[in-house]
Amino acid sequence: MKRIMKRRATDRTGAALAGILAVGLFGCGGSEGPAEAPVETPPKTPAPVAEPPPPPPPRPKAPPPKAPTTGTLHVEGTDGARVFLGEEELGTIPGSWSGLEVGPYPVRVVRDGFHPFDVDVVIPAGGTRALVAELREMLGSLAVESDIPGATVFVNRAFRGNTPVTIPDLQPGAYELTVASEGYEVFRRRVEVGRERVPVRVDFVALAPTLDARIEVVHKRVFRSTRGTLAATPDGFVYQTDRQDGFRVGFASVEAFEVDYLNNNLRLKVRGGRTYNFESPSEDKDALFVFHREVTGFLEATNQ
Repeated sequence: MKRIMKRRATDRTGAALAGILAVGLFGCGGSEGPAEAPVETPPKTPAPVAEPPPPPPPRPKAPPPKAPTTGTLHVEGTDGARVFLGEEELGTIPGSWSGLEVGPYPVRVVRDGFHPFDVDVVIPAGGTRALVAELREMLGSLAVESDIPGATVFVNRAFRGNTPVTIPDLQPGAYELTVASEGYEVFRRRVEVGRERVPVRVDFVALAPTLDARIEVVHKRVFRSTRGTLAATPDGFVYQTDRQDGFRVGFASVEAFEVDYLNNNLRLKVRGGRTYNFESPSEDKDALFVFHREVTGFLEATNQ
């Protein structure tokens, strides 16, 4: 009995203490208890900051561009002319040719009928070498020589000099060439001239001596003079007149044939026969002199 009561008392004591503790901890409505100590809040741990990603590795540098090793040649000028670079034919003008290796080259431009055009050029790396090639037209020429130096030369009836002579700058075509030297047959030829030098050699042929001279004269006589025509041919002299004193005589029968210029007298003496004296009917005393010179020239040429 006593144990039961003691245990109950003990239970009531424990309950009272629990109540006191509860009041002290939580308080009762309307009752003030002792000030509570501030509860310290532990500091918050900051969130970790994410590290930035590492920069990408640098890109490798591109290699420098290679220097060009070719260039271009551009040529203008005479249309249709052919262009050679060294030994290689590139084409015709006008034209441009690329992909040519850099460096110096000889260039030749040609066309039929024109003088060639030659020049040295340098093809630039990555650039263009421009060239103008105006070709000069080829003209023809005549080179005339003769076995008789100093012969006169005419081309299309225009005097062009004395042999030996070269007549330049002739347009292609046909020309009348005439070459003459006194005492020889005249050389005439139609010559075709192209775009080159045309040589012509003239070998003269001596003229056969000929004579056909005549003059109006007065036959002086003691009693009465007569007028007529005195002629000279390879056969001799012929005096023609309306009177009865006309005559014909060969050169072999003439003993003397003389002219007196100052006295206007021409004397003709037939061997073993008569002597004839003639004068010019006009004041032109030269007529007798010229007639005499033509006759004596023929006689000398024929050894008479």
